[in-house]
Amino acid sequence: MAKILDKDPFTYQKERDSFLRDLCRFHASRGTSYSGFPCLGGKQVDLYLLYSKVTQLGGWVKVTDEQRWEDIQELFHIPLSCTNSAQALKIVYVR
Repeated sequence: MAKILDKDPFTYQKERDSFLRDLCRFHASRGTSYSGFPCLGGKQVDLYLLYSKVTQLGGWVKVTDEQRWEDIQELFHIPLSCTNSAQALKIVYVR
Protein backbone atom coordinates (compact mmCIF):
# COMPACT_ATOMS: atom_id res chain seq x y z
CA MET A 1 0.00 0.00 0.00
CA ALA A 2 2.89 2.34 0.69
CA LYS A 3 3.94 2.16 -2.96
CA ILE A 4 0.50 3.35 -4.08
CA LEU A 5 1.09 6.60 -2.18
CA ASP A 6 4.80 6.80 -3.12
CA LYS A 7 5.90 6.47 0.50
CA ASP A 8 8.42 4.23 2.18
CA PRO A 9 6.80 1.53 4.37
CA PHE A 10 7.97 3.09 7.65
CA THR A 11 6.50 6.50 6.83
CA TYR A 12 3.29 4.94 5.53
CA GLN A 13 2.82 2.91 8.74
CA LYS A 14 3.58 5.90 10.96
CA GLU A 15 1.10 8.14 9.11
CA ARG A 16 -1.49 5.35 9.00
CA ASP A 17 -1.24 4.78 12.76
CA SER A 18 -1.60 8.51 13.41
CA PHE A 19 -4.60 8.71 11.07
CA LEU A 20 -6.33 5.80 12.82
CA ARG A 21 -5.72 7.33 16.27
CA ASP A 22 -7.20 10.61 15.05
CA LEU A 23 -10.16 8.77 13.54
CA CYS A 24 -10.85 7.01 16.84
CA ARG A 25 -10.67 10.35 18.69
CA PHE A 26 -12.99 11.95 16.14
CA HIS A 27 -15.61 9.24 16.62
CA ALA A 28 -15.25 9.39 20.40
CA SER A 29 -15.75 13.17 20.41
CA ARG A 30 -18.94 12.77 18.40
CA GLY A 31 -20.22 9.86 20.44
CA THR A 32 -20.27 7.62 17.38
CA SER A 33 -18.89 4.12 17.22
CA TYR A 34 -15.76 3.11 15.38
CA SER A 35 -15.76 -0.57 14.59
CA GLY A 36 -12.39 -0.83 12.89
CA PHE A 37 -11.75 -1.74 9.30
CA PRO A 38 -14.77 -2.48 7.12
CA CYS A 39 -14.63 -5.38 4.66
CA LEU A 40 -15.80 -5.47 1.05
CA GLY A 41 -15.83 -8.73 -0.85
CA GLY A 42 -13.90 -10.37 1.98
CA LYS A 43 -11.10 -7.79 1.74
CA GLN A 44 -10.32 -5.38 4.53
CA VAL A 45 -10.47 -1.72 3.47
CA ASP A 46 -7.44 0.31 4.56
CA LEU A 47 -9.15 3.52 5.68
CA TYR A 48 -5.92 5.51 5.56
CA LEU A 49 -5.31 4.50 1.95
CA LEU A 50 -8.91 5.29 1.05
CA TYR A 51 -8.77 8.72 2.70
CA SER A 52 -5.37 9.51 1.18
CA LYS A 53 -6.36 8.59 -2.38
CA VAL A 54 -9.66 10.49 -2.23
CA THR A 55 -7.85 13.53 -0.86
CA GLN A 56 -5.11 13.18 -3.48
CA LEU A 57 -7.74 13.17 -6.23
CA GLY A 58 -9.39 16.35 -4.94
CA GLY A 59 -11.82 15.15 -2.29
CA TRP A 60 -15.17 13.40 -2.11
CA VAL A 61 -17.10 15.89 -4.24
CA LYS A 62 -14.56 15.90 -7.06
CA VAL A 63 -14.12 12.12 -7.03
CA THR A 64 -17.91 11.73 -7.12
CA ASP A 65 -18.45 14.38 -9.81
CA GLU A 66 -15.74 12.86 -11.99
CA GLN A 67 -16.94 9.31 -11.27
CA ARG A 68 -13.52 8.19 -10.02
CA TRP A 69 -14.75 5.74 -7.36
CA GLU A 70 -14.13 2.79 -9.68
CA ASP A 71 -10.51 3.93 -10.08
CA ILE A 72 -10.12 3.95 -6.31
CA GLN A 73 -11.90 0.61 -5.97
CA GLU A 74 -9.26 -1.02 -8.19
CA LEU A 75 -6.56 -0.18 -5.61
CA PHE A 76 -8.21 -2.48 -3.09
CA HIS A 77 -8.39 -5.55 -5.37
CA ILE A 78 -11.99 -6.19 -4.42
CA PRO A 79 -13.32 -9.25 -6.27
CA LEU A 80 -15.53 -8.61 -9.28
CA SER A 81 -18.18 -10.74 -7.58
CA CYS A 82 -18.66 -7.88 -5.11
CA THR A 83 -21.17 -5.86 -7.09
CA ASN A 84 -21.36 -2.12 -6.49
CA SER A 85 -18.01 -2.12 -4.70
CA ALA A 86 -17.23 1.40 -5.93
CA GLN A 87 -20.52 2.63 -4.45
CA ALA A 88 -19.78 0.73 -1.23
CA LEU A 89 -16.36 2.42 -0.97
CA LYS A 90 -18.05 5.79 -1.32
CA ILE A 91 -20.30 4.93 1.62
CA VAL A 92 -17.33 3.65 3.67
CA TYR A 93 -15.54 6.94 3.02
CA VAL A 94 -18.47 9.02 4.27
CA ARG A 95 -18.90 6.98 7.44
